[in-house]
Amino acid sequence: MVFKTKNRNRYLYSPTENKIIAIHPVLYDIINFKNRGIDIKDQFKKLNGDKIKIKDYGYVSSSEIEYYYQKYLLFKENNYFKKEEVDKFINGRLTPEKIESSLHNNKDIVFEVTDACNLKCKYCAYSEYYHNYDKRDNKKLSIKKALRLIDYLVNIWNLDTNQSQNTEIRIGFYGGEPLLNVPLIKEIVQYTKKINLFYNYFTYGITTNGVLLDKHMDFLVKNKFTILISLDGNEKNNAFRVFPDGKSSYGTVYKNILLFKKKFPGYFEKNVSFISIVHRLNTVENIYNYFKTNFNNAFKFSEVDPTGIKESKKEEFLKIYKRIENSLKGSKKRLEIEKEMTSGTPRGDLLVNFLNSFVGCTFVDYNDLTDLNKNKNYFPTGTCIPFNRKIFLSVSGKIYPCERIGNEYALGYVTEKEVVIDFKNAADKYNHYFDKLSNQCRSCINVRGCPICMLKMGINTNDFKCPYFRDKKHLKKLFSNIMTYLEENPDLYSKIMEEVFLE
Repeated sequence: MVFKTKNRNRYLYSPTENKIIAIHPVLYDIINFKNRGIDIKDQFKKLNGDKIKIKDYGYVSSSEIEYYYQKYLLFKENNYFKKEEVDKFINGRLTPEKIESSLHNNKDIVFEVTDACNLKCKYCAYSEYYHNYDKRDNKKLSIKKALRLIDYLVNIWNLDTNQSQNTEIRIGFYGGEPLLNVPLIKEIVQYTKKINLFYNYFTYGITTNGVLLDKHMDFLVKNKFTILISLDGNEKNNAFRVFPDGKSSYGTVYKNILLFKKKFPGYFEKNVSFISIVHRLNTVENIYNYFKTNFNNAFKFSEVDPTGIKESKKEEFLKIYKRIENSLKGSKKRLEIEKEMTSGTPRGDLLVNFLNSFVGCTFVDYNDLTDLNKNKNYFPTGTCIPFNRKIFLSVSGKIYPCERIGNEYALGYVTEKEVVIDFKNAADKYNHYFDKLSNQCRSCINVRGCPICMLKMGINTNDFKCPYFRDKKHLKKLFSNIMTYLEENPDLYSKIMEEVFLE
């Protein structure tokens, strides 16, 4: 497939090699003519003169045509134009052993320490808009269940099958509002500090709304927590984040943040970051200006989750929902924001995914460096292999591959006596979902670069149709837009490559 950018540069994408190559305009035209069943050399012979005009380039001679024609033949002989065998490409199947291996090398365990919360945010994933979560009863996670899961995982992490040696095991605390159950957090921290890990070490992190930060910051700093605070900007921008009585939470949270900054300035700047939800009461530019003015900390944007919305609440939900992309379109600072926040913006995330998927020079891990097999089988969509990134224990004792999916996707459970994960059932469940998607994926030109998790697409419905399906026309446009973006911002490539590291 060949395509042009807005700057009139030409490129060839070879699906068999999974590479994008800059090519000369003459070679571009030769390939385009061939795709239409026309031999450019025959066209040349029909002309009276000895030159032919190439659009956006100028006149070329017969000798130049011949030179680039030989290049075309070289590419052809090396299968650069061969159509990709999509059936073979996406026929990956999950096995129980593959999922168990992922768990053995998992580096992130997240505990939902309580489902209680001291705020009643209007867009919360556990609000009246959603149907895909367990009933919230102000429960607290049993410490025995939490420690049972830790013991189970430590036994696994200390096996020789752990390939991720000398790396951190991150323990995260989530809610509800996790600081409503600090006793459990303290017990887990104290317990894990006594554990002897052969190959790894523990670190701690927490996601909080900041309301109780003043009461517990000493503990968090003492135990070197990374802290992610939810804040949507100034008081007006933050107006969806309210107490149960409807009063604004901004004043309380802002005061606590300033207290933290004053008391632990160095720690605050290095270990505290923010996440802001984009909605109808703010914009990406509002949020950006707010944090650049008030705090010198990392921050990122997120959207209100559109998955699992009740049919009866869709119209009301859409009055809150706003896409980050739409918010950025009208911003005068779009380029400034995107350059500074390479990931976390739609175009930045698209660029990172593009470089990972289509340029043939990135590697997921050290094993990829030594694996020369280009005919690997992949799984449809951008869905993670269960437990490859994290394991999430809900307040009710259910085990999930992460905290961002609905309650229907549990893969196990923990009691005070045992941990139960049926790896075969998990593999069968995922393969069933893959089978539902495979026909659509076979026709999708973007199958290699799909960034979407199938568990966020309503895969359980009988008449499921992937909303991210793309044909060849879409892919050409995508490639053209991304390469134009890179041409106009060449520093972004280096920045992304420097920010990516092997673990």
